[in-house]
Amino acid sequence: MLFNQSSAISDYLLAAKMNYRVSDSYNAGINSLFSNDSLALYYFRRALENDPENKKAKFELEECKTRLNNKLLQL
Repeated sequence: MLFNQSSAISDYLLAAKMNYRVSDSYNAGINSLFSNDSLALYYFRRALENDPENKKAKFELEECKTRLNNKLLQL
């Protein structure tokens, strides 16, 4: 396998803690939407720390919260 998702996520989280390419947090959130809303929440929150006025990140953050809440209600 050329791509190990869990390893890539761990590496990215380590880079995020070290403030490497903080501006890429929004893009990482968008990429995470397809597989993990909880991880996407992390990235969108990180993007908002960097730019509190980022309307796209705010919108996607609320969408993730809604989806996660709906999943909880279905349990």
